[in-house]
Amino acid sequence: MSEELRKYIESRVKTMSEELRKYIESRVDGEKLSVINMLGGAVLEGLDIAIIECVENMADINYKTNANRQVVLKINMKPLDDSRTLFHYDFDIDTKRAKREPVANTGTAEIRVDGTDGVYAKERNQKQANLPLEDGKVTPIRKSK
Repeated sequence: MSEELRKYIESRVKTMSEELRKYIESRVDGEKLSVINMLGGAVLEGLDIAIIECVENMADINYKTNANRQVVLKINMKPLDDSRTLFHYDFDIDTKRAKREPVANTGTAEIRVDGTDGVYAKERNQKQANLPLEDGKVTPIRKSK
């Protein structure tokens, strides 16, 4: 699980509204352990976030279209002692997303100096089509008096 995702999950668990926290605790208290109620719903919320990351990756035109995306939930469990009546568990969520497509196009920009904007750059689009002008000439706009 990425550090960013882990911090987000921790912050979401801490900032849950009291009403939602009470609801989750009422559902968790006495219930059998499941992914739904593990750590107050943090595991399930982490899965939701990871799925959204993969969907956003699929929707972004900068990433490969036909690559597989994957969400992996790993839950580690270990008995705390030989009595085997208690155990510790933690979870990790990992996403595998498509890699960024290499950008094939290059651009050219010119540096301009303007009295009002200062120094700035303006892109020159070499592939831009010419404007359809009847005689091929541009008539300058008259300055207002």
